[in-house]
Amino acid sequence: MAAVSEQDEEDTFLAVFPDSSKLDAYGMALDDLGVFEAAGFNRDQVGMLATYGFVDFPGVRTLLRGIAERLRPGCVDLRQALAGMRFLDLGSGDGRAVIGAAVLAPTLVESSGVELSLSRHELAVRNRRRLPQTIRDIVQFQQTDILQ
Repeated sequence: MAAVSEQDEEDTFLAVFPDSSKLDAYGMALDDLGVFEAAGFNRDQVGMLATYGFVDFPGVRTLLRGIAERLRPGCVDLRQALAGMRFLDLGSGDGRAVIGAAVLAPTLVESSGVELSLSRHELAVRNRRRLPQTIRDIVQFQQTDILQ
């Protein structure tokens, strides 16, 4: 497997999530109001439920390094340490963690995200389309309520 530099990984991630991409959490919450109401929550609870935050690329790298160290102590190559494994993000939003995991460890069998919000899910699917095909092949997103 060809060596890939950290800069190459970051460039791939930034092609999907440029620094200029801003998330409109309030707009998303309003778009998602119907989803939350259909799930049985009232409008007063939506603000609490629709809180949105995201992990940046260095954060995904730190997370995966911690996982890799626990699973395969001493193995510093994320591609090797996580080969054949699956990554799952519940509440995957725009797909940053899922896509970041796939960029950093394209040897994963699958990198998946599950999101309740339709608008956030649709954004993740659009972001997936920007990936190189080899990485896109392992990235999956599903829009569903995991409690049903």
